Amino acid sequence: ARLYDLSDLKFLFSDSLLVQHLLTFSRKREVEKMMLDLTPLIKETIQFIKATAPSTIDIQYNFGQENIYVMADVTQMHQVFMNLFTNAVHAMKENGGLLKIDMETVTVGEGKYYLAKNLAPGNYLKIIVSDTGTGIPKDYINKIFDPFFTTKEKGVGTGLGLSVAYGIVKEMQGHIWVYSEEGQGTTFNIFLPVISRRIENPLTYESSNSNRITGNGTILLVDDEEDIIIWISEMLEDLGYRVESENNGQQALATFMAAPDTFDLVLTDQTMPGMLGMDLAKEIHTLRPDLPIILNTGFAEGVVNLASCERYGIKKVLMKPVMETDLCQAIKSYIIRK
Repeated sequence: ARLYDLSDLKFLFSDSLLVQHLLTFSRKREVEKMMLDLTPLIKETIQFIKATAPSTIDIQYNFGQENIYVMADVTQMHQVFMNLFTNAVHAMKENGGLLKIDMETVTVGEGKYYLAKNLAPGNYLKIIVSDTGTGIPKDYINKIFDPFFTTKEKGVGTGLGLSVAYGIVKEMQGHIWVYSEEGQGTTFNIFLPVISRRIENPLTYESSNSNRITGNGTILLVDDEEDIIIWISEMLEDLGYRVESENNGQQALATFMAAPDTFDLVLTDQTMPGMLGMDLAKEIHTLRPDLPIILNTGFAEGVVNLASCERYGIKKVLMKPVMETDLCQAIKSYIIRK
């Protein structure tokens, strides 16, 4: 698998652009931030990508609610989207595939929860860019935002594309998460702070325990990321659930088989050592077809096979990083023993 950046486009590959990349990354380039609706800019970028992408690549988008504003520099945001879309197209240029762009608004809460480690409480525009391409090798996943990191041959590209995108988003007090698996595809989740038209109290968030969705029952939680296990376990236990957790698919299956009637719901990651989440769901569904399973994954629709999910008893697919409210609502909806 190879990684690509904006500089792969030959008409953009110039010394002046390289200087702009360097200045942007070092935060010395002067920018003109304004109240910006990103929808027209993303649509324009998509049209350009469609005109240059192979016909074997399908490009879909869903913007949901429009007229959501962020404080941003037009040129910088164009860089971010061109880079991400171009990476996705290159990852699928040999075998084709699906590039999917989704956009929605979310609210990040206060306290100990997972998203709060990287984002301040408030309202955010969440942009999901996913592809079904070659994916990123595990050895590279923690390096892709490093300046000058590249897997290309010498003399091809600058290796600055993703690091520039990361720098722009962080400068806006946002964050980027990336999920990828070789041969399965890559999904980028971009969170950008939302502002109101009046720019009054742009990041307001009302924290109220009275609105939290409580419940009861026993949940088998499976994820290979320790911080996610800690966060979800603490949250669900605070809401009244009992949680048993495993960080390995095979061990989770063994735990389930030891007492299959104990559990009211299974919440599992997709990409894990030992066994994929879909395979785990298939085995559990064979033993207990009545048991609801929720798949918590970094891959968007189009990467995850939704038809297989239904066959294996998966009732709901949640995108990482999952919001507390979405997770609690899904569990409350599908758990059998109230």
